[in-house]
Amino acid sequence: MKRRNCKATSEFYDEEDLFEKNELHAKLGDSNVTPVIFKTQRKGFQKAMLRLSDESGRLVLKKVYDGKIYRDGINQNDVTFVDTFNILYVYIGPGASANEALSSWTEAEKYLRSAGRPEKAIAVFSAGSYLPAFNEIWNDHGVQYSQQLVSK
Repeated sequence: MKRRNCKATSEFYDEEDLFEKNELHAKLGDSNVTPVIFKTQRKGFQKAMLRLSDESGRLVLKKVYDGKIYRDGINQNDVTFVDTFNILYVYIGPGASANEALSSWTEAEKYLRSAGRPEKAIAVFSAGSYLPAFNEIWNDHGVQYSQQLVSK
């Protein structure tokens, strides 16, 4: 270190020069590797809407819709779960109790574990928040839009 006046030294190697010395390359060789395509199975999956409510004094998760989901299934006084293929959306309504709002994440995890999909992404948002992807999941998307045009 004293001879270099505390300056670091560096060495440069060309990748091709290292191939013979590389342990991984020695085991794999130069043969081409065929790519493996992982395609998640959508077969048999159905969207679902569930409602988390503590109206009875304890938290209960009830199914509202299965297969097709509609906006009119949202109860503003509860927490609504919308299970799509890629994401579990958790909407906290403006009238949801503090217990419902605080328990929404743990109940979402519990639901995904029971459904056998614990690795699925969870998106939690409350009334007044805007989540563009949430607007694209509905089966009544075109119906509501056309009704708005007719009423104008």
